[in-house]
Amino acid sequence: MTHEIVDEETTIGSSSTCTLTLPDMDSLHATIIHDDRDEYVLTLHGDGEMNANPMSSATAPGDDTETLRHGAHFTAGPWRLVFQRDEYADHGRPFGGRVGGEGSDQPPQPKRPDYSDGTTQPRAGWEVQDD
Repeated sequence: MTHEIVDEETTIGSSSTCTLTLPDMDSLHATIIHDDRDEYVLTLHGDGEMNANPMSSATAPGDDTETLRHGAHFTAGPWRLVFQRDEYADHGRPFGGRVGGEGSDQPPQPKRPDYSDGTTQPRAGWEVQDD
């Protein structure tokens, strides 16, 4: 089954007030926030496993928090959830890249796009280019 994340905050749990309601988990088991960096950040409130060790990956602040990348997965109760995002949007560090190495002095990523006009796809004529 697929659930599209369209809100700035998505709550996951067994409560009927959650954005995504699934049985056999805590009433509020996890939260996914679409932040100012245009990243989706997962916070586990209940027991579960995340794709990365947040203590060593330092992807986002907090003990049970992780910045989601395409293919990241986490568990909540008997459920295994997988995050998928179009490759062009899953930018990670500014313009792709990785932590450390030659890209450690990269310029900051541009401001998060304004989606208020309902646009969710890249505008015609835009493309990602490597410098």
